[in-house]
Amino acid sequence: VSVADALVFNNVIWVALATTSGVYRIAAASLDNPNLLPPESWTLHVVGSGLAPIRSLGVFAGSVYAGTSDGLYKYDGVSSWNPVSSVIGKNITALAFSSSFIVVTTGGREVFTIDAGGTATAMGILPFDASSVTVDSTGAIAVGSLGGGILTFSNQQWVENHPNGPAANQFPNVA
Repeated sequence: VSVADALVFNNVIWVALATTSGVYRIAAASLDNPNLLPPESWTLHVVGSGLAPIRSLGVFAGSVYAGTSDGLYKYDGVSSWNPVSSVIGKNITALAFSSSFIVVTTGGREVFTIDAGGTATAMGILPFDASSVTVDSTGAIAVGSLGGGILTFSNQQWVENHPNGPAANQFPNVA
């Protein structure tokens, strides 16, 4: 079993898992439980078909979200993961969360912001593949790219920023 991402929200640990046989699940357990070792301490959740890799987890507007290779899903707080209709079928490569929106990058070099109502706003096509994304407290978005340095959105277009650093300008993660 490998772990793609994990988070703690409302005293529950959420873990995105993948098995060697290509089964993808989210395991959740209460941190009130003094022993998380036994399997019965965990609840396994199927997201979508269960066959799409779960790449990232996050919290937005009081709900847990999962980015998969088949779209973005929102946990209903009870037992179901529901697709966010504005990005169904999109290969989600990275997520970032602000207080007012989610930033989603896709395998098609697309970037979207999604508000609390689920409405997506397209932010154009990236000039390079995204490896990560972050958003600061002012809502400014930065994308770590594979070859284009750090990409920022300015005047309705993506701008390459090449810091005085790695010669390859490949940023697997930005925070």
